[in-house]
Amino acid sequence: LARRVTAELVPVVRWKIIDGIKFIRNIYSINEANRQLEDELFSVLVRLLPNMSVGQAIQNFRWINTILKKQATNRTEGWGIKIEGAFLKMIPLNHDLNSAISLASEAEFQGRGERELLEQRGAGTAKAAEDLERKTLEGRAA
Repeated sequence: LARRVTAELVPVVRWKIIDGIKFIRNIYSINEANRQLEDELFSVLVRLLPNMSVGQAIQNFRWINTILKKQATNRTEGWGIKIEGAFLKMIPLNHDLNSAISLASEAEFQGRGERELLEQRGAGTAKAAEDLERKTLEGRAA
């Protein structure tokens, strides 16, 4: 989960009209309000999430949702609506994403295993050379 991956995320906004006249005057349609809110939330996600791994995003989920609600509230100031909630649906850890995480972990583990094996071989070769040199010197001394 420390690796960066690509996943489709779904932000959700719950809002209600509290001043119909302001809403009609400033935004006019529910579709337009939804479109602008969606654009705002995706702009926040595009700024925040590319710098995070899956693990970091899950760990900071509450913080991300707080930022989303704050941005949605700021964006709709003067629209005559109240933002009741803005949040990111849970990161979808689907089969493809799980496979990608698994393959990345396995590749890293195998890389470490190969590196350790090479280090052990190198240490073994060095030890054998040292033993040969010691035996040669002992034979000459005898």
